[in-house]
Amino acid sequence: AWRRSGFRPDAERWPGGGVAAYMERLTEEIVPMITSEFGGASDPSRLAFGGASFGGVCAIYAGMHYSHVFGAILAESPSLWSGNARFLEDMRRHEGMLPDRMFMGVGTREYSATRPEESGELDHLLLQYAIEAKDILESKGMQYPRLAFQIEEGGGHHEGAWSWRLKGALEYLLNPWFEDSDGGLPSSTNRQLEH
Repeated sequence: AWRRSGFRPDAERWPGGGVAAYMERLTEEIVPMITSEFGGASDPSRLAFGGASFGGVCAIYAGMHYSHVFGAILAESPSLWSGNARFLEDMRRHEGMLPDRMFMGVGTREYSATRPEESGELDHLLLQYAIEAKDILESKGMQYPRLAFQIEEGGGHHEGAWSWRLKGALEYLLNPWFEDSDGGLPSSTNRQLEH
């Protein structure tokens, strides 16, 4: 359905709209160019893709439809509310492969941290959408250690929150790329992640 109608028909000219076309170009043109011109990896177990906000939704989409290209996915504060939370239903219906590893991070103040008015109701709704996405992924076999989910108390929908979680997220996602014989996570990451 997305390929026919576009990911966000209301926003195809906005940055981030039209994710199907974006992912096609990325996987069919950009990744092969990086591999051939710059010696980048072509093995999915050595390629990661990530994004924040609507880019977080795009990252989850990449994990659902391009796990044969990207083995690791980073989704920060995915805007699961967009399109009346339609993406959650798309996640429920997904029956294909999923990536080897995914990190999803979200804050408890996704709405109110960047707005002058407090809105605990909207913060709660956005957090519930993220928890629902985690639950859907877990129901499809992505339990920890394949899926790491972090809730940051007081974290908002902004670069400061994403950068605070980035070190732990990258340690978790990229740990298999290094020769860690026990397959475990660095201790600093384990303290930050909820499984």
